[in-house]
Amino acid sequence: MKTKVYINFKNFNDDWLCATGELPAIVPFLTDQQQEKYLNREDTPDSRKPILKLLLAEAKQHIKLTSIEDCDLVLLPFKYGHSDATPYIEEAKSAGKKIMVIFNDDSSEELPLGDDCIILRTSFYKYTKKKNEYAMPPFCADFFQSNTSQFKSENPVVSFCGGLTHPTRVEGLRLLHESDLIESNFIIRNGFWAPGVSKDIAIKEFNSNIRNSLYGFCCRGAGNFSFRFGEVLSHGRIPILVDTDCVLPYEHIVDWNEHALIIPESDINNIVDRVIEFDSELSASDIMAMQIKNRNVWKEYFTPLGFVKHLKDFIQ
Repeated sequence: MKTKVYINFKNFNDDWLCATGELPAIVPFLTDQQQEKYLNREDTPDSRKPILKLLLAEAKQHIKLTSIEDCDLVLLPFKYGHSDATPYIEEAKSAGKKIMVIFNDDSSEELPLGDDCIILRTSFYKYTKKKNEYAMPPFCADFFQSNTSQFKSENPVVSFCGGLTHPTRVEGLRLLHESDLIESNFIIRNGFWAPGVSKDIAIKEFNSNIRNSLYGFCCRGAGNFSFRFGEVLSHGRIPILVDTDCVLPYEHIVDWNEHALIIPESDINNIVDRVIEFDSELSASDIMAMQIKNRNVWKEYFTPLGFVKHLKDFIQ
């Protein structure tokens, strides 16, 4: 059954199209001209366009635009903070409907929103999480290549490509790199988006790094979430997530322990032992099955179309 949504387009501003991560349930109902603008923004790489085109082609199989009286959910048509959300929230409240608010941002600040809002955000903490707050899946491009599955090896091979942006990330990488029991496949960058390296080469190296390793090290950067977690899943690899009290997308319906090794930040000093133990308990067939399972869970939940398909899972 389709999720029925209401969107107030009366004062829609095309400048809001700059935020592709906040609009997966909005753009299927925009004009053709606006959809074209959404797809062809200067900062939208060609690699992201296929998953956005798939969204536009199939979203209406899963969601339907209705009146506010008939809808299951009201959608705020912009990232929270880009404009004044008050009129939209009040409109939903007057109709006795919940409104979905998206805050795709590195900030973990408390949002001054009531229980009549369903809040989806990327960066926040379990200890401050409100009952109406959920983790937003960060959307990445799809660089998956078939027939590239990794096999069980003598030492676990762990990938990382990025900057040293958080102390816990630095410590985890150091411990893995210094261990003779781990094969570390690390590329350390000097800043965000690999300064001094062309964008095309940086993207190619980043994805090859994940693809050529069975495990991917994932730990927060500026915000309390890991974008890399979804990227590792997209390649069908196994995330090693250092849990800094982060909230994972769909954790109310997905058991992420079946897809990743999750290590509490307080146990970071034992990361090598945890990886060795985890790897030793997986047979060769387990490893192949987990790679298939992780690729499938990414397609189901971490793509824009997957997000639209599962809008109903956020409605209480």
